[in-house]
Amino acid sequence: MTILLCGAFQLDDPRFDLLRVSLPALVSIKGRTDHASAQRRALLRCVERELRVSRPGEEAIVTRMAEAFLLRAIRDHVVSSANGEHGLPGILRDPSIRHVLGLIHEHPERSWTVRTLASEANLSRSAFAVRFKLRVGTAPQRYLQRYRLHKAAQLLSTTDAKIHAVARSVGYESESSFSKAFKRLMGKAPGHCR
Repeated sequence: MTILLCGAFQLDDPRFDLLRVSLPALVSIKGRTDHASAQRRALLRCVERELRVSRPGEEAIVTRMAEAFLLRAIRDHVVSSANGEHGLPGILRDPSIRHVLGLIHEHPERSWTVRTLASEANLSRSAFAVRFKLRVGTAPQRYLQRYRLHKAAQLLSTTDAKIHAVARSVGYESESSFSKAFKRLMGKAPGHCR
């Protein structure tokens, strides 16, 4: 028997953007008889029981249990990953890179350079660049640009902020340079994200 569980989570806190950019498109969780599987099954049974009868607080309880399930599934994915040097497992095991990614996500508007990011990681510029590429899969400046533009697309589609304000909030001083970079990466002008 196969049970397929689908769900969606919206992570608004910029600290959680790391999950969005570093998790694979699909995380497959095998049903096993180990302790982790038993805990996930118990959470699912609790969600199922809660949804059977409508009671006050049901939505909040189901939401928290679903979050616990998601976090447990992500942790199990990371722990069981055969390739612990790359992607989310590598990032989570590397405090220097994890710290730098957190800074980028919390402050995309800052004038980050490879040198300043390396300094934040307490690494030499070259060691940082090599380690970042190993863990994240792309060069630091490329990751920064992609993150800024994806963040801008999110802001353009979910807020009424003017394009120049969005550009500044993600680290672009000039609206024209922002628009050029945005169009090059996204394939459309910023105004088309509204």
